Amino acid sequence: MTEEVKLIESPISIKDSEIKGDVNLGNSIFQGQVNFKGSNFSKEAWFSGANFSGHVEFWWMELHDDSNNSIVIEFGGSSADFMDAKFSGGDANFWRTEFSGGDAEFGGAEFSGGDAEFGGAEFSGGSAEFGWAKFNGGVANFAGAEFSGGSAIFYGAEFSGGEAAFDLVKFNGGLANFIGAVFSGGSAEFWRSEFSEDVDFEDSIFERTNLTMEDARNIRILRLSNSTFENCSTISLKGTDYDRLYVRWDLIEDALVYNGEVYLALVKNFKAIEYFEDADDCYYQYRLERQSMRSFREVAKYTDILGWVTCGYGVRPGYTLLLGLFVVFVSAVYYWRADAIRRLKGDEDESAKFSDAFYFSMMTFTTVGYGDWYPLDRHRNVVMIEGIVGWLTLSLFLVTLANVIIR
Repeated sequence: MTEEVKLIESPISIKDSEIKGDVNLGNSIFQGQVNFKGSNFSKEAWFSGANFSGHVEFWWMELHDDSNNSIVIEFGGSSADFMDAKFSGGDANFWRTEFSGGDAEFGGAEFSGGDAEFGGAEFSGGSAEFGWAKFNGGVANFAGAEFSGGSAIFYGAEFSGGEAAFDLVKFNGGLANFIGAVFSGGSAEFWRSEFSEDVDFEDSIFERTNLTMEDARNIRILRLSNSTFENCSTISLKGTDYDRLYVRWDLIEDALVYNGEVYLALVKNFKAIEYFEDADDCYYQYRLERQSMRSFREVAKYTDILGWVTCGYGVRPGYTLLLGLFVVFVSAVYYWRADAIRRLKGDEDESAKFSDAFYFSMMTFTTVGYGDWYPLDRHRNVVMIEGIVGWLTLSLFLVTLANVIIR
């Protein structure tokens, strides 16, 4: 049986009051101003199917009860103001609520007794303001919601102890602002969400949280600058569609879930925004990850290891320099211990010192060959091999150095 619609034409003002009984204003049409500012609802507050066509004020309102607090409201005339409201003791249910008359103000609101249910809600009248809101102990569910009237502002919001679900959300009204937000002990899900402007997580904190941006679409700029991923937090960017991503590699390298396409897209992105060192570090990590997944039965495993040792996959010229010094040193030890060289003008029985052997090895490696020392016949093959290795190593060093410095 359908409940009769109640038409309330006169304004309602119940400010700074404590309401100890149940309040059932469901299926009501409020044509005048509704003001519950500062009121404390200690029992169930039921607004299911209510339609507010005038100004609605819930600032500093408190809802707490051992039962579920269900608030399902349609705002069609003006702003909905729930600033600093407190929802404790049960779920706050705004499922499929329409905020079409103005801004939806939830700044500083606290949801601490259960889930905050905004699934399928439509914010089409203005911005959705959740700055400094606290979602503690339950799910903050915005799955399938649509922000089309303005920006979605979650500046400084706290999501702790539960999932922050933004799957399949449409952010079509403006910026998705999560600057300084804190996600702790759950997950932040943006799977297949759709954006039209920037997504800003600058200065956000992810603690024991998995940030999933998989298959998110149409992001103009994704900002993760100065964000932190702590205590095994992860970030997944598989299939994420963005024009630019601003973040330093060292902030996400330990948190990024491996995917080859994601790594290569990041390398390209870092080069586009002139974060060249980050591009090199990202590519280096990508090759290490790929090498670790290969089997020793694959030839590619050994070529990857060779590329790592000789030049750090083309982005670490220092590796090539160290390899060259190692070859020179080992060869010098061999020439010294094997008594393999003699001075061109000197006693043929006089053995070379280690310093002489090191000098000869360096001249051989760099293919300079001054000719003041020469190898004995049985050691000429070793000298020839060192010369070839030296020529290849020096060439590789110059190519790698040019790749890093001359862009």
